[in-house]
Amino acid sequence: MKEKLAKTRAKGRFGWDDPDDCSIETLSQMLKDHVSKGDPVDVANLAMMIHQRGGSIT
Repeated sequence: MKEKLAKTRAKGRFGWDDPDDCSIETLSQMLKDHVSKGDPVDVANLAMMIHQRGGSIT
């Protein structure tokens, strides 16, 4: 999970922890989209982000 997050950060993705940059609703939609792609690491990382922000899947 950490390796995948590091690779994504290197590509310029950031801000999941900033409500002004990324809402819980956005993270929730991203999680739903990644479930259909079949990568459990992406799903786990997105679920962790939502959890750490105190949110739930909308």
